Amino acid sequence: MDLHTITALRRPGSRAELALRPGEAVLGGGTWLFAEPQPDLHTIVDLHGLGWTPLELTSAGLTIAATCTLHQLSAWAALPFLHQCCAALAGSFKIWHEATVGGNICLELPAGPMIRDGCGSGRGSRGVARWWRRGTDARRRAHHRGTAHRARTL
Repeated sequence: MDLHTITALRRPGSRAELALRPGEAVLGGGTWLFAEPQPDLHTIVDLHGLGWTPLELTSAGLTIAATCTLHQLSAWAALPFLHQCCAALAGSFKIWHEATVGGNICLELPAGPMIRDGCGSGRGSRGVARWWRRGTDARRRAHHRGTAHRARTL
C-alpha cells in the first residue's frame, strides 16, 4: 500500500534523536505500517539508522534487535528452534525478509507469540526485554509478559 500522506523520512542515529512527535510512526520492517492506510501520519522514523546488530551473543546472553527480521532470526544456526518458531508463521517472502522481531512483539502480530514463546518463557529461558519509553531510562522486564492488546505496547 502506498502511504500518500507521508512527506518526510527521519533516520535517527541515537536514542536522543528518536523522540516521536504527533503524526510520526516508527519503521522497522514496515510490513504492518504499509499494510493498512495511515491517514494521520506524515513522517516515518526509520530505526535502521540506529545501526543495531540483528543478533549478538555475549557472555550476558543473546541480544535480538527490534530491527532483526524473521529471516535473520530463523537463519541463526546457534539456536535451531528459532527457525521452528518462525516457520510456524508460514509467512510470505516479504514477511520473512521485512517483518521484524520488534514489530511482531510490540504490535502482537502473528509472529509475536511464536517469537515470544520460543525465545522467552516457552523454552525455559529468562528472556528480558529492554523497552525505551519517552523521557525515561530504558526499562527491563520479563519478556513473556507480552502486550496489553494489538498495536498498544506496555
